[in-house]
Amino acid sequence: MNAIGIGIGLAMDAAAASAALGLSSSANVNAAAFRVAVVFGGLQALMPALGYGATSLGGALVERIAGVAPYLAATVFVVLALKLVKEAFSTEEPAASNTSWAALLPIGIATSIDALAIGAAVRLVDEALWPVCLAAGLITAALSAAALVAGDALSRNAHSGKVLRLIGALVLAGLGVQSALG
Repeated sequence: MNAIGIGIGLAMDAAAASAALGLSSSANVNAAAFRVAVVFGGLQALMPALGYGATSLGGALVERIAGVAPYLAATVFVVLALKLVKEAFSTEEPAASNTSWAALLPIGIATSIDALAIGAAVRLVDEALWPVCLAAGLITAALSAAALVAGDALSRNAHSGKVLRLIGALVLAGLGVQSALG
């Protein structure tokens, strides 16, 4: 298994969510990027280990979570998309609270839950787990922080910020549909 390739693949939905958060947040961008990197990267590193461990317990937990995971992720993506649409047409400044630790946790879980299956796969093919966890966590942390900063920078212009929020909403809605349909 190529740990770096897996890490990049796992990081993509977290990076998309981070870009959307950057488009819609008025928080201190450096602090928000740090929180996104810690939460999203940490969860992306943890989930393969949980999947690996759950597989050793018989795999039933992974199967149950895998059945619900697409709908959980779809719900989070659609809620974020609706929030971006609302903010695109609002005259108020977006709230900084959407990048708080508490707000990031459910998004981080939803964007990293697919990594459970990767952990299970690593166990089944008898590969080393730590390179996958390390790559997934570090790559997700870096890409998520960079995407949040980029989203924030792009949203500074009022007109382009509105257009980018709508584009971000479409991307997130598309990720939601993709998650739900598998």
